[in-house]
Amino acid sequence: MVASDQLLPISSPRGFSAPTHLLYVDDVLIFCRGTVRNLRRVVHAFRVYDSISGQLVNWSKSSIFFGFSVSPARISSLQSLVGMQIGRLSFYYLGVPLFRGKPRKSVLMPIADKILSKFDKWKGKSLSLAGKATLIRSAITGSFVHPFMVYKWPISLIQMVTKKIKNFLWISSCEENWNSCCRPYAFGGLGLKDLALLNDSLLRRLTWKFITSNNIAFTFLSERYIRQLQKPHGGYITSSIWNSFSTNYVELITNGIWLIGENSQRDFWRDN
Repeated sequence: MVASDQLLPISSPRGFSAPTHLLYVDDVLIFCRGTVRNLRRVVHAFRVYDSISGQLVNWSKSSIFFGFSVSPARISSLQSLVGMQIGRLSFYYLGVPLFRGKPRKSVLMPIADKILSKFDKWKGKSLSLAGKATLIRSAITGSFVHPFMVYKWPISLIQMVTKKIKNFLWISSCEENWNSCCRPYAFGGLGLKDLALLNDSLLRRLTWKFITSNNIAFTFLSERYIRQLQKPHGGYITSSIWNSFSTNYVELITNGIWLIGENSQRDFWRDN
């Protein structure tokens, strides 16, 4: 539809085509400009799909989201056209909150509370230190991996979570004791993870994918927020994930090196 000019996509950097849709299992996310013509074309496309496949779109469970510059009158008009409920930020998708702006403690706190509530179920049980460490590694730290891969968590929130873990282990507040617990087994530790280091390492891994991958999502972010000569945008960014990329991006570009081999795609002049 976009190729035949039947659907106008969202705004994008010059010379780059913005994504028009994303598919995940039974979810469909469509991105387009908020015009009457566009929405009528989208609704018509789904009606045609319904008639051919026999699968029906549940409009009452679908949501439509608008940019912050759209007036309330226009929102009401377009919403009545498609018959969907109006979605609002923030909301959860695949266990991670989607919101606008820099990650804040108030937004991420519900995730931490939900994970740490597992401690309440384990109270009163006769658990050895090794048993507690196993539960922390698998059920607590493991649950933080996914949200840690997306956002840079506020250090105050990570410290609060770490304190809860320490209390469950019944160790003193001495930092040296906690550092010992975070050592690998081979070095006399319990194999626990320092949450701040875990968060940083996962984000650096994702940032490296951002630098090296041709994935359309990473390419779109690069075109929108990276200036010429590979310098990240220095102003305020409304993207909730860009703050997680920007610091690690500078560090990886500054301290990383490229190993040039046969058929390398590195740019000699632009890649640091």
